[in-house]
Amino acid sequence: MNQPEKEGVSSVSKRILGAVIVGWLFLFAGVLLSAFVFHIFSLPEGAIPWVSAILCYIAAFLSGYLAAKGVKQKGFLKGLWAGVLFVVVYLIVALLMQSQVKIWNTIILLVLSVFGGIVGINQKTKAKSKKGILRR
Repeated sequence: MNQPEKEGVSSVSKRILGAVIVGWLFLFAGVLLSAFVFHIFSLPEGAIPWVSAILCYIAAFLSGYLAAKGVKQKGFLKGLWAGVLFVVVYLIVALLMQSQVKIWNTIILLVLSVFGGIVGINQKTKAKSKKGILRR
C-alpha cells in the first residue's frame, strides 16, 4: 500500500542538482529582467554590481532552500551541498568571463545556501491525501 519514501544517494543528488538548476534559472531570469529595467528607466551603471550581487545571493539562498525543502533532517548539509555546487558553477562562469572572484562573495554564497537549507527544512510540506479525499 503506502510505502515510505526512501531517500537514497540518487534522490538526494537529484534534489540538490534540481535546486541548483532552479537557482541558476532564477539568476538568469533576474539578470534579464534587471537589464530590461536598467534599459527602460536609464538607471545609473553604478547600481549594476549591487543588483547582480543581490540576485546572486537570492539565487544561492533559493538553491539551499529548495534542496532541503521536504526532507526530514540535515537541511543545513543539503543546503551546504547545494551551495558548493552553486559556487563551483559560479567560479566556472566567473573564470570563463575573466572576472575577478572575491573570496568573501563565495563565503557569503555558501552561508546563504546553508541558511536556505535551514529555513527549507523547517517548512512543512502539504500532506498528501489518499485519492484526493481528505480524511478526518
